[in-house]
Amino acid sequence: MRNWFFIIILSLFGASIRVSGASSREVQSKDFSVPLSFDAVGEGFQLLPIDVIYDLESSDGHSLQMGPLTIDPKNLMLNVLPASRLDSRLSKVLPASARREMVFLFRWPDHVLEEGNLELISRTGKVLWSLRIGEDEKRSWRESLKDWRAALKKAGLSPEEISKAPLFQIQYGQRHLTNAKNPLAQVNEPFRACFSENKDEGVTRVCSAFYEVIRQKRSWRLALVPVSAAPPRVIFMNQEAKLRDELEVPLGEPVQFYAELRSGMSFEFSARPQAVHFIDISKEPAQDDISMIIEGPHPLTDAEQTRAEKMSRFFEMIGWQQTIGDLRQFWKLKVSSKSSSLMVPGKGGGIFRQRFEFHYLPSTELRPYVDRRTVEGTYVDGVKVFGRKPAELDIASQENSVAVTSKDKMEFTWRFGAKKRGEMNRSYLTLTDGEKTYKSYYELYKGYPREISARLSGTMSSENNILMMTELAFNYWFEDFFGWTNYYIARQRWGLSAKTFQSSGALKIGGRQDDLNVDTAELKYRLNPGLWARDETWGLLLGYQRLSYDIFEGQFFGGGIFWARSMPKIFDKWISYFPFMKYPKWVDLEFIYYASSVTDKLSVNQAGAGNGTWALNFHGQVMWTNSFFGEAGFGVKQYDISKRVGSISTRLAFSTFYGTVGIGYRF
Repeated sequence: MRNWFFIIILSLFGASIRVSGASSREVQSKDFSVPLSFDAVGEGFQLLPIDVIYDLESSDGHSLQMGPLTIDPKNLMLNVLPASRLDSRLSKVLPASARREMVFLFRWPDHVLEEGNLELISRTGKVLWSLRIGEDEKRSWRESLKDWRAALKKAGLSPEEISKAPLFQIQYGQRHLTNAKNPLAQVNEPFRACFSENKDEGVTRVCSAFYEVIRQKRSWRLALVPVSAAPPRVIFMNQEAKLRDELEVPLGEPVQFYAELRSGMSFEFSARPQAVHFIDISKEPAQDDISMIIEGPHPLTDAEQTRAEKMSRFFEMIGWQQTIGDLRQFWKLKVSSKSSSLMVPGKGGGIFRQRFEFHYLPSTELRPYVDRRTVEGTYVDGVKVFGRKPAELDIASQENSVAVTSKDKMEFTWRFGAKKRGEMNRSYLTLTDGEKTYKSYYELYKGYPREISARLSGTMSSENNILMMTELAFNYWFEDFFGWTNYYIARQRWGLSAKTFQSSGALKIGGRQDDLNVDTAELKYRLNPGLWARDETWGLLLGYQRLSYDIFEGQFFGGGIFWARSMPKIFDKWISYFPFMKYPKWVDLEFIYYASSVTDKLSVNQAGAGNGTWALNFHGQVMWTNSFFGEAGFGVKQYDISKRVGSISTRLAFSTFYGTVGIGYRF
């Protein structure tokens, strides 16, 4: 029993105790699992100008090559086929009736366009049919193929063989077509299929050659319209250009590109090249690979998103995503050490080449790691960050300071420099390995611990009396307890809230009439560390209330819960239609029940025997700037108290519903 008691005390009060003694190759561990990033740009890694590279000449106009990316008729296809012709192996396992099922198929170069609008366009430019294809539509198509996957698996095919089948690599389709549902059934003229996406300040578009519908007695099919081969051509910045070239382009300026193949297929874009932000660059030891993390849109190569918000598919579908926080998109990829470029989209789409060269890069074996419980934001400059590094590396920092804290020279405590409030702060560690030095960094958002606001409330009592009330509110959140950084008890857990309410006139309740004055104070504890107005949390609170109305003057204590987060995406989208609401929004909900009175001869009539004394409040803020915000809310307050004067007990019981608006300042 004593051992268990010791373990519990150690876990609560010794969360910052570190275990030493690991070898230099064991820097990463269960506790130290958050990697720092290497900033090699401008050191051993140099960025070269962005350009547009294309080649329509080598293939004699039959395919367009843009760096490693190929655009040709093989990756742009539209068709309607019976199930029996989709896959010979599938045809063998389907019953006769299922083999006659008609299926609409569409494939496009998704390395260029992940989603977009499919349009069937006539020779005169008329849109004969259109469809938006996004993630939901692609997911629905994949779900519809489950029975075919199961049939092939039952026939003995492995999951890998099934996934490699051409049918299951088609990005979109529709099953169980009838003439009423078939998008091509009523098309009576030649058309081309165009897939495009308009976003930000540009457009990307790929179009097929012309198709026609060939009708027979009981079936029909698609066929390419016979045409004489046309000469390929390229138009760059509205002028005829060579069929093969590499053209530097200025950052931020519009770029127009159009290429037409011999088949009549075309690819075009209008977009603005933008700088590629390399978040991390390092070399894999004993491998011919360079690991990169870049920020921004998906690069035009295989990449893994590393910081996607984790939530269930249900909550993702209903739009419950956060709208405040570090919403940057990071992509992790590997390139060969012999590589000298990366294909990326611009602002609005398109295909651009970011060139680079490197002389030396830090090895991933040199990477420092910080504690898995390291916060992602702070209220102060100089917050403690605990980390580990290879023992043979020397470490230094001017932002603010760093000190090695273990005998094996692996563990360190970093007083992280966070000077700019309301922004992401990046601070560096300098790592020295022999004669070479590398820069490693971490980023923290610096938030606002204090906010003050003035509010005006319209109140309706249970007796239908309407009254205006003024309110002043102040909130403060602590970074820690005077330097004590225990994860569970001290680090970004505690906050104080104080409010004072004053009625602008007399409140009538029964035969009584008087001004209502209420003061409250709350001590709040977050169940998870984080910053107010940035990181979602549930929490517990202890509350104090002082009430003054007529002969009823007393003080009460109680407890409750609160919840706070950014406005969910589904609501933020609609509310932002109003111009003054197109800003980040924060919402919170709290409930407190006052269970006891500390005033002599004044008691609380508890729920059950009475109605109880409690408050339920919903409150939201719209952040017009980092510091100034507007706010609104509504709620219900219930009072049920009794005062004893001699042998006579007088009861005060009433409820109010209120709506609140106000403005505030965060600092």
